[in-house]
Amino acid sequence: MLLVGVAAGLCLALASVRVLESLLFGMSARDSVTLVTATLVLAVAAFAAGYLPARRAMRTDQWTPYATSSGAHPAELFPTRLDHWWIA
Repeated sequence: MLLVGVAAGLCLALASVRVLESLLFGMSARDSVTLVTATLVLAVAAFAAGYLPARRAMRTDQWTPYATSSGAHPAELFPTRLDHWWIA
């Protein structure tokens, strides 16, 4: 999804060169160094915006919202057949 956004952004940026040239002062709208740098900065920001929250979510205990006042771990309250999958 990130690559689709980057590709669409680059296509739109290159297609709107005339409008960009009227807004930029002191540089060309076709300046490849600026275009590549901006693309990389935005791609890193998009990756970090998705990766960091996902990494934090992976570190949490998924059973915490189901904690009980009895002190028992919620996994003990909801046994599954997968607990003893090796037993037929």
